[in-house]
Amino acid sequence: MAELKCRLCGGKLERGVDGVLCSECGKRADWVTEEEALSLPKDVASPKPNKRLFKLITKIIVVICIIIILVCSFIIIKNSFFNKSNQNNMFCSKLVQVKSGDKWGYINKKGELVIDYRFDYAGSFSDGYALVRLAGKYGYINTEGDLITEVQYSNAYDFSEGYAAVCSGGKWGYIGAEGNSDIPMEFDGASNFSDGLAAVSEDGEWGYINKKGKYVIKPKFDMAFNFSEGLARVCQDGEYGFIKKDGQYLVRPKYEYASSFSEGLAVIQKDGKYGCINKKGEIVIEPEFDYISEFSDGLAVISEDDKEGYINKKGDVVIEPEYRSAYGFADGIALVYDEDYLPFYINKKGSEVLDNIYVYVSAFTDDGYAVVVPGEDNPYRKYTIIDKSGKQIVGLYDGIYHESYDFSPGE
Repeated sequence: MAELKCRLCGGKLERGVDGVLCSECGKRADWVTEEEALSLPKDVASPKPNKRLFKLITKIIVVICIIIILVCSFIIIKNSFFNKSNQNNMFCSKLVQVKSGDKWGYINKKGELVIDYRFDYAGSFSDGYALVRLAGKYGYINTEGDLITEVQYSNAYDFSEGYAAVCSGGKWGYIGAEGNSDIPMEFDGASNFSDGLAAVSEDGEWGYINKKGKYVIKPKFDMAFNFSEGLARVCQDGEYGFIKKDGQYLVRPKYEYASSFSEGLAVIQKDGKYGCINKKGEIVIEPEFDYISEFSDGLAVISEDDKEGYINKKGDVVIEPEYRSAYGFADGIALVYDEDYLPFYINKKGSEVLDNIYVYVSAFTDDGYAVVVPGEDNPYRKYTIIDKSGKQIVGLYDGIYHESYDFSPGE
């Protein structure tokens, strides 16, 4: 019988514990018959490693590791520079909208005007772009104030995950970075992308598409909301439930109301009372409160007998319901109102913080700022921004806007 050689490199074949192998390249020779294998020397030593192959594989692994490091670094830098729309930050992409007269512009944390007052409406930056309005039409600008699209849409939303929902002629579609039209305007309704999917409607029913504009969950819901933490609330026949990203139900619609998931929990309403479920669909806070807000900073606002306080994720009351109104915690501080509707700030122990007296205040944002109207030396009741120490960081303006609040008279 002729000497058997490797069909790949021509090397000598040997029979080892792992079958017939090439002594040069180390590849298995599965084409060798059992009879031919028996003719080969047995119990031989392991085949010699192919040094050239080993060096090539090593180089490939090194290149892959470098690419992974570069991609991760880019993502970290991008996420730190471009604040996402679902974050409750005052300064998005280091800018905030302020109003002078009847026009909006943008300032930085030093109070310097970066983008001139020229817009009828100015939204927060998200993914590096902001929604603006001129003469009743919407478009988008970058952080330099340059338009990346024509001001042409009848309605539009902020950018989210690289796309923005826009409306023209009564139909919705999506544009991508630099204003490219990526998903045609063919939907009756649309929402922002979240967790890679967006809710859209056709003929009165809602489903979900991916970023290629293809349905991954067919329209079948009366209402559908953004995915949050991998789950989305949906409504059918007036009842709320939750679905997974494959369209399968986590909880079939059965609740009178449900919120999106936040910090691992979602608020549900059952028999007129509010409680919370976890991401397994299990009730972890019994429906016994008159109201529960979504969790933020580890706590949620609750209402009992027309008084508001706070609970933790176990459902334990940590700040007794004693306020006329209360707002979510952000960075350890929350805004509350007393019986006379006077606002003040508290910490997580329920103790009052900041002695400054203001005519009007907002809740603190996640990046540690709040909008206030100082009561002294401010005869025209203009707005400014303070940090957590109560220090005023910018000047006075006719209006200040961010995603949670619009502080401008008549808006």
